[in-house]
Amino acid sequence: MGVTEIVRTRTLPSAAALAVLFSSAALAASAPALAAGDASLKSVGDLIVDATHQRIYVSDPTSGHIGLADFTGRLTASVADLPGVDGLAMSPDNKLVYAAVPGKHEIVAIDVDNANKVTTYPAGDTVEPRSVAVAAGKIWFGYTVAGKGNIGSLDLTGATPVVALDQDANAWAAAPKLASTPGSPNLLAAADSTAAGLSVFDLTTGKANRTARNDTGNGPTKDLAFAADGKSVITAGAGNAHTIWQTSDLKSIGSYPSAAGANAIAVAANGTVAAGAEVTDGPAIYVFKPGTTKSVRQLGLANADDTTDTLATAGLAWDPTGRNLFAATRNTDGEYGLRVIADATKSVAALTVSVPGTAPRAKALTVTGKLTGDPALAAGTPLSVARIDAESPTGKSLGTKKLGAKGVFSFSDTPLAGGKVTYKVTYKGDANHTAVTKTATVKVNMDATTLSITGGGKTYAYGTKAPFTVRLGKSFKNRTVEVWADPAGTDKPKTLVSKGKVNASGVYTARYSMTRNTAITAVFAGDTRTAAKSAKVSAAARAKVVTTISGAYRKAKIGSDLYYFIHSDHAMSINTTMSMYPGREFLPAVQADAGNGWVSGPAASFIPLASDGTFRDPIKANADIPQGIHLRFRASYIKGHKGDNVNATTNGNWVYFVYTK
Repeated sequence: MGVTEIVRTRTLPSAAALAVLFSSAALAASAPALAAGDASLKSVGDLIVDATHQRIYVSDPTSGHIGLADFTGRLTASVADLPGVDGLAMSPDNKLVYAAVPGKHEIVAIDVDNANKVTTYPAGDTVEPRSVAVAAGKIWFGYTVAGKGNIGSLDLTGATPVVALDQDANAWAAAPKLASTPGSPNLLAAADSTAAGLSVFDLTTGKANRTARNDTGNGPTKDLAFAADGKSVITAGAGNAHTIWQTSDLKSIGSYPSAAGANAIAVAANGTVAAGAEVTDGPAIYVFKPGTTKSVRQLGLANADDTTDTLATAGLAWDPTGRNLFAATRNTDGEYGLRVIADATKSVAALTVSVPGTAPRAKALTVTGKLTGDPALAAGTPLSVARIDAESPTGKSLGTKKLGAKGVFSFSDTPLAGGKVTYKVTYKGDANHTAVTKTATVKVNMDATTLSITGGGKTYAYGTKAPFTVRLGKSFKNRTVEVWADPAGTDKPKTLVSKGKVNASGVYTARYSMTRNTAITAVFAGDTRTAAKSAKVSAAARAKVVTTISGAYRKAKIGSDLYYFIHSDHAMSINTTMSMYPGREFLPAVQADAGNGWVSGPAASFIPLASDGTFRDPIKANADIPQGIHLRFRASYIKGHKGDNVNATTNGNWVYFVYTK
């Protein structure tokens, strides 16, 4: 007769006593497989810690897989094809993880050395296992069948697996949650998640013999666990509390103070208790040392973006050392993840460090602070101190300072470097307190120096290599200066002219080709003890203006001036070239000398230059042009015309010419 027939007919006198044998051939042929990278969580049913491989197994009923995470909380893979997978338990030898899989009516065993190796054990065609625990050499599971809950066992000690159902004559509203503890291996606790109902069973005979029950005080239970010694059971959820029940008679003997919304409980092998609650403000996890009901640690689940995660139901588990606590959480987007809380049993030491806002260089300043913890830290507790500054960017140890009375400390130091100086104080922690490091930063005043530059206030011919001399006063180590040029106009960037060390007299000279009006700046970057400094001068540069004449038949001097001679019946041109700037125009000037000195012609208008800075004025042959009159032409750049302020006003050269037959 198969399991399905036993469950369906209930014709045998004691279903709880029936053992149903399964041959090895009855095991599922197609076991779930490990899927690398498919490790996101859409829900959390239970979690368990594999210390050997530093791995956490998290059941995900919604996705139907078990996520595998490392001890940083990073999900790396999953065991898939486990519909509705819920409760988890570790084998006593830590080699197997057992999981309840209601969607396939089975218990599965995952080899922790090779997560691809999964063995399945059918529980019955209509049996839906929801929780699982290991005790008294068997696997126990809470299950639902035909709308009711009960407890079953799976015995793997013989040649073939043996399943026994209906272990509790008392009906359950749903599959009960189960708990066991290595401290009392023959005890099993069960609680109802939908109604009041808490029971304890003695497993000494190989069957679940109920020894105590409480149907009134605990209410619906979200999670439960034995104390490490098995003398009490702790439930989360009843009356929003973490209630402690005496195992012998299930009378309430106290509680663990925490927040409303109790939904998780975990007990480490050393007896440390973690109590969790589903809250969005304030502490969500409370840690209690063995034998105490005063929390040594309270933990919130706030995020860097000012949001707060909530603790998943039954979402707490300890590593076997009882040091690190793992918490399954859910964010506001409904995404699940894992938090790792290192040294969870230690209280958080609080450290403050204070320094003046500013301080003079090379003079003593005082660093003060306070270190507090629960229990209070004794006077003489050592603190490691380091100074971080421009001369010791990775930190220079200042040795060990001792804590004074009432957690207060102070020490003096003389910073030689100026600028940002940071004091780093570290408490390394102890058996009762977490390590903590804090810093405080003081602005240490730099030594002042002098810096000047000469060569400004002059107007230079176009292209002149103008000298600019820098003089630097006293500094600590840096004797290098930079000279920068910022030419007028929006089309030229600021550029480094040169860089170098001043001589023994503190002097450095740079030369710059002046083609525009330019601001020249000397820059001293400073050093670890001397403040930075800059000095600026401005110098002007004339525009480059060249005018020539073409079409002359000869050139000759008249007096001291060179004249171009042009036949009146021949064409000629006057050509002007000027250093260019976008939109630049020049002002022409024409004068004549008929023997009584130079006389200007009518007022001229500005003439635009071509994009290359040239202008060619062709003059046609004209036999009627007066002959023998001395003429001259000049082009000028006028600063400020149409907003062109790039150069100093510049008058070009006169070109002289005369018409002849």
